[in-house]
Amino acid sequence: WLGESVPWLGESVPWLAGAIVSDQVNIWLLIVIIYLQQGIAPFEIWLDHRWAMSINVVVMSVGGALLAVAVQEYGLLGIGIFFLPILLSGYAFRLYVRRTQEQMGHLEEIVAARTQALADANKELAELNEQKDAFLAVLTHDMRSPLTNIHGYATMLRDHPEFAKEQQKQMLDVILRNEEALLDIVNNILDIEHLESGAPILLERENFDLQSAIMEVVESSEAQAREKQIELNFSHATAPLIVHADRSKMIRIMQNLISNAIKYTPERGQVCVQSKMNGSKVIIDVEDSGYGIPADEMPHIFDRFSRVAKHRSKAVGTGLGLAIVKNLVEAHDGEIEVASTEGQGSTFTVRLPA
Repeated sequence: WLGESVPWLGESVPWLAGAIVSDQVNIWLLIVIIYLQQGIAPFEIWLDHRWAMSINVVVMSVGGALLAVAVQEYGLLGIGIFFLPILLSGYAFRLYVRRTQEQMGHLEEIVAARTQALADANKELAELNEQKDAFLAVLTHDMRSPLTNIHGYATMLRDHPEFAKEQQKQMLDVILRNEEALLDIVNNILDIEHLESGAPILLERENFDLQSAIMEVVESSEAQAREKQIELNFSHATAPLIVHADRSKMIRIMQNLISNAIKYTPERGQVCVQSKMNGSKVIIDVEDSGYGIPADEMPHIFDRFSRVAKHRSKAVGTGLGLAIVKNLVEAHDGEIEVASTEGQGSTFTVRLPA
């Protein structure tokens, strides 16, 4: 009765017997081959594989019974009905394998890209570390010279009060100039630290005459120029140049440009500052008759810590001044460029909206 009500169950009995016989024949053929090749005891092999025998027998008997019922009920169509899920499963498995291979290939590309990015980051970190070491070396050298001068002249003033007032004034001027050089180094370090922190540059804009601000910087730079017998000139328009900008930061820009021009101009040279209006732009030129910049170093002149190798022994500096100038100019929606000929001098041009 059970076989009639569940057709595939009745068909399973002969298929079960056939499955057991087929499974045992196959396993014993395999056992004999392994025994002949490796000399392993047959019963030991049979025990190791006994867990798979029941699965094989069940799958073969049930599958065979279902196939027999399908053929009996539907004829050749039954074969198609029986094997269609198997074929679809095989096709789906093939698609799965292909997709997995594609994903593995994509994963390898991602790993390669991440590895390259990590290598680039390590290289950049190594370069930054080298820049830091070079900067610290330059910084200690550049700060030592002013400190030595300050200490030397201050000691002379203390130990020799009999010096004439004119001599004392000259020594005090030297001390003050070296103090200004130290202050300039400290300010540059503080400025670049703020710029590299990612914090936005806060501008306290106001309307003012840019030429009066430039004149202040020129007058405060005359002592530095006079020490090297450099002629410092300021050519400006007759009418005021009114700009809407941060006055203190514009003074900082001019201090760095003019100080840089004087430092890298040999004795008895010239530094000319010019301001003018050109359409809707205010143009400021700082031209010097200095050492000039080699063509291969021009692309890096506004990079932080960048200093022309040939000029490092001619002037003290941290290589931060021009990087700070560029950031401050761009914060004012302006632009800066440089034209230079090695051995003849350089001209830095700042363009700002009026």
